[in-house]
Amino acid sequence: MIKVLYTGSFDPITKGHMNIVKQASQLFDGVVIAVLQNKNKKNSFFTIDERYEIIKELYKDSKNIEVIKGNKDSLIVDGKVQDNNSIKLKNDKSSHEVTLYMKKK
Repeated sequence: MIKVLYTGSFDPITKGHMNIVKQASQLFDGVVIAVLQNKNKKNSFFTIDERYEIIKELYKDSKNIEVIKGNKDSLIVDGKVQDNNSIKLKNDKSSHEVTLYMKKK
């Protein structure tokens, strides 16, 4: 089973983010969306709890999409991401391309 990890602040989640999630959910067995706090952003639209709840509600009926809150400082997201995911999905904002990084074991 191959899962992907998609991390971001998602403040707010956009149609572009949702498109990436949709495509990843069709390509892989599972998608884990990790909602993180970006300490570099001084003004947030939503709190991390609000973003988590909004995204969780968006994907509540999706069988292969899971939404979790993470801690970017430790790079550990609920303890399960490091063990269960082999690929990290990244949105390269500079080129607007989606790239996949294989996680080294």
